[in-house]
Amino acid sequence: GEEEWQDLWCDNGRLVRGPAQGPALWQTRLAGQVDGRSLLTGGYLGWAAREGRGVHWLDVRTGQPVQSAGGAEVLDWGSGGVLAWVPARKRGDGWRLGLLRPGKRTPAGRTKVDRPLQAILTRERAVLRGNEGLTLLRADSGKPLSVTWNLPADAEILGAFGRNAVVRMGPGRARLYDILAREALADLVVGEDAAFA
Repeated sequence: GEEEWQDLWCDNGRLVRGPAQGPALWQTRLAGQVDGRSLLTGGYLGWAAREGRGVHWLDVRTGQPVQSAGGAEVLDWGSGGVLAWVPARKRGDGWRLGLLRPGKRTPAGRTKVDRPLQAILTRERAVLRGNEGLTLLRADSGKPLSVTWNLPADAEILGAFGRNAVVRMGPGRARLYDILAREALADLVVGEDAAFA
């Protein structure tokens, strides 16, 4: 929970847990340089290596490393784990999209998709923007859902949370999607100078 996170800090390549004043409960050297992206879930701390490849998990209670996926490239983080570009099971067979979870040796699914230009992970869906458009996958298994929406070349996912995703469709335009029901809900049109946040 929040209390566990408040007493963790980085110090010269080591992760330290303990009160700000007083002795540390534990300290451990980090695998790889931390790039600032981290996730605390279920008593595990996950972080991405700064060089762009690698996800590492540590047990917050003991400070012991529990697992590492050295070849993974992080696309997004969510409460269920890390959405990452991972090597295929068969050596030399390219890359797949997978969900890395603490305490699990293999990703939840290894889905063969074109490399996404943008990816956002919600509790229930992975929302991907690629050359083929906007695609939805089940977050827990990586199974593609039977819907892909065409997007203009300059489209951008502005955000996704819960049921909804908002995609910028061009200057002054956006579209709202219900990613659970798999429906495009509404087009939003605003003045040319308006910014979406």
